[in-house]
Formats: sequence, structure tokens, C-alpha cells
Amino acid sequence: MIVQLQGHLFFGNVVTISSFIKTQLQRKKGTLEEPLVVIIDFTLVLGMDSSAAHAIAKLKKTMHKSFNVEISVFVTGSGDGFPCEYALSRELSKKWEVQEKHEMSDKNDADDGASSVVSIGTISVSRTGFYSNLLEMHPSEQVCENLDMALIFAEDMLVERANPTLFREENFCDTTYPNDSIVMMFPDEERYYATKFLKNVCPNADEADVGRLCSYFRREEYFENDVIWKQGTPSTSAKLLISGTIKSFLEGTNTTEIVHSGKMIGELGLVNGIDRLSTVVCISEKAIIFCLSKESWAAMVKGEPRIARLIDEIAIEYLAHRVQHVSNRVFETRCLPI
Repeated sequence: MIVQLQGHLFFGNVVTISSFIKTQLQRKKGTLEEPLVVIIDFTLVLGMDSSAAHAIAKLKKTMHKSFNVEISVFVTGSGDGFPCEYALSRELSKKWEVQEKHEMSDKNDADDGASSVVSIGTISVSRTGFYSNLLEMHPSEQVCENLDMALIFAEDMLVERANPTLFREENFCDTTYPNDSIVMMFPDEERYYATKFLKNVCPNADEADVGRLCSYFRREEYFENDVIWKQGTPSTSAKLLISGTIKSFLEGTNTTEIVHSGKMIGELGLVNGIDRLSTVVCISEKAIIFCLSKESWAAMVKGEPRIARLIDEIAIEYLAHRVQHVSNRVFETRCLPI
């Protein structure tokens, strides 16, 4: 269950918000729709007073204790944390709850031998005699900066809950991509992941066509604080991030977007010839990028228009995603046209 909040939270409306969430959980309790995961998204919240922040911290405990919520995730919507003076992020991830729940679990096991509930920060998961290794590795993800990361985390937790061995199976490694911290790969590995990423954004394309498309890309390296392009400059390329992390931002505002490996940027400017709509910089120690230059794009359009069509499809796919994202979040500007 995802609850998206917006506006200002204060003592006058936080009671209504809490009552609404509890009513929804009560209505679903004991049914097939009873949520295992609750994500509360604060991206559109402009401000929050201390009474509202305290109420949210209390609501977290109530969800776990009274409504069988196993996993709760809170989305700040910003790298600066929640929009309040109260240290809500710290309160939502207090580690003393681990000990409290462990003691409760030990008591339950001693009383009736039933499966118990262990809480790691804001994350509670049913267990039958073992602790989730994945949960232990990701306690800091309980408070996420954006909804996408919250959904990824929730999905991982549900997969781990259903089959704890899945992440350790050999065939799982074949489908994983390099994470943002990977900076050392052989050239063949980089090309392999570039092709895999392009296939991911062109799922209906033939593998041979994706391979041809990848052949037009050239490797680039960037380091921390390097500017990849500036807002307002001509669009001369599209770029596919292989490893590392980059950030896009609108100059003169606090609006930013983090780009992780596997994503393409600049495709709209390349296709339409418009100037860069945001500034993009490298924020990881190093980033490996595969670049499709304007010259290569022109050669592709002239010589292999069927392959060039794949870039059009990627641009359409990304635009459709952003339109849907903005229509669902009409009051925010954090989805940047990069």
C-alpha cells in the first residue's frame, strides 16, 4: 500500500491522515488485500511541524504492532531529508527497536514456539527460525530519497521473504547489472552491459539490431564533479550510463534527479535537436558512459534507418514514462527532462 502525501502537515490535519491510513489498514486486515508493505511518500510535502513529525513516528509503530505490516518505508523526496526541524529520519530508524523486538520474539518463542517478528529499524519481517541476510544488509534503506528506490527496496524484501535463497542462486548473478559503485570492468564487460542495458530499454528489438545499435556508441570516462553537459548548451549526444552515478539539476533551483547505471540521457535532445534542458554532473568517484554522438546518429539515420528507429523508440518510451510520472505528481518538478 502506497500513501502519497502533499501540502503542509501540522497538528490540525495529521490526525486525519493517521486515521485514514489506519482505517485503510483495518479494512484490509485479515483479507487477501492485507498489505505486507506500506510506503508513505513525503515527496510533495512542503512543510511539517514537530507535532506532525511525532505523529508520523507514532504511526509507524502502530502499523507494525496493530496491523501486521511487515515492511514500512518512508520516502523523503529529497536528499535533505524530511521538511521539518524534528529529526524524523533518525526517529524512524532508531536501532533500539531491534533489541525491543528481539526480546519480544524470544518471549514469543518461549511461550508457544510460534514464528516471531523481528524489526530492523522500520523494517519488520516474519521469520521462522532465521534472520533475513538481505534485511540485515539494507537497514539504512528504510528511509529512501525517492519513490523509485522505495519500490525497488520493497520488491527486494518481498522476494527475500518468499525465497531467501533466490539472491544466492547462481543464475541470479547472470541477470544482475553493475551497481553504482563499480568502476573497474574489462572492455568486453562494459560492452556486454551496454548491450544488455540497450536491450532492456528496447525489449521488443532483435538482439542483432541491439548489437548494431551498441556499435555506434563510444566509451567515455568521467570523474567526480566533472560536468557532462551544461544547461542551455547544444544537444550533441545521447549517453548510456554503464557504471557510477550522475546527477541532473535545473540551475537556479533545488530540483535534482539522480541517474543510476542502466539509464540513457540526452536522447530527446539528440532526436529533436533542442538545447540541454538541465545540467548533468558526475557525483560518483568515477562513471563509465557510452556516448552516441550527433555524427554517429546522423550516419545511423542515413545508413541504417531501421537501427536508428530504436533511438526514437527509446525517446518515446522515456517520454511516456515521464508524462505518466508527472501526471501522477502534478505538483512536483523533480522529474527532469534529461
